[in-house]
Amino acid sequence: MSAAAGLRMRSVLESDRGLVRGANEDAHGQVATPDGALLLVVADGVGGHVAGDVASQMAVDVILEIAASSRAGPEALLREAIREANDRILNRGSREPEVAGMGTTVVALLLCPDGDAWTAHVGDSRA
Repeated sequence: MSAAAGLRMRSVLESDRGLVRGANEDAHGQVATPDGALLLVVADGVGGHVAGDVASQMAVDVILEIAASSRAGPEALLREAIREANDRILNRGSREPEVAGMGTTVVALLLCPDGDAWTAHVGDSRA
């Protein structure tokens, strides 16, 4: 159960590796922002590429890290957090050959205390 500015929400996640891949490359998380919004994020590593699980977990971790301390408006927060996640994933891939080329999709849902909801996505995963 999560609460942000009086908002009570129960989130449930079920993930499945599917019929093709041997490993599950999904990652997820949620965090309350300083302004009382609730951010939920799901990332799905790009299957068939190296380290999709690493990329998806990095994306979720970075996005939650940024959101936990940002006082930016909803659009700016989502843009900043996703861009920073992308930059860190690309940077790590350029420094570490064993994860070069890793990638992930991202879907984010930001529930604001005023009742507005914002979504953002990168890749072929959609909210």
